[in-house]
Amino acid sequence: WGQHRRAKVTMGRKHRKRLNQPPKGTDPVIGWGHYTYESEKFERYYQQQGIVPEGEWDSFISCLRTSLPLSFRIAATSKFASSTRDSMRNDWCPFITSLELNGTPLPSPESLPWYPNQLGWQLSLSRNDLRKIPMLKAFHLWLMHETEIGTITRQETVSMLPPMFLDV
Repeated sequence: WGQHRRAKVTMGRKHRKRLNQPPKGTDPVIGWGHYTYESEKFERYYQQQGIVPEGEWDSFISCLRTSLPLSFRIAATSKFASSTRDSMRNDWCPFITSLELNGTPLPSPESLPWYPNQLGWQLSLSRNDLRKIPMLKAFHLWLMHETEIGTITRQETVSMLPPMFLDV
């Protein structure tokens, strides 16, 4: 009983502010530390496996350190699939293409050519980029809403293959 009671006390109104603050040393925008794409143990392990020729190691490790693009698929079984695709194609693509960040145009979302009916999409920005670029807040909110209602599924492009072949 004593432990339970103490837990209730620490969850009270006084401590709420402290719980909602990100830990020290983290990015206040996203609430966690910066990603580090380096691991000495990881690199040593894969070098010892000998699966990557020594002359290609630097390009291999550079590729692994690249952030994955943002990608999602529109659920073909949703009654809103065609309107969601049309919204992406006619509203969001022109909007995102018209934006610039530090004088550089943002990459345009692209329909995946191998995914049926233009229901697979990819944007050459990472998920963290999407969260950090204020101009994309409306698009980010739209993606979150469509994900919540089940119209789209956010996933890596390669992970779209099994549902496509299984017709799910």
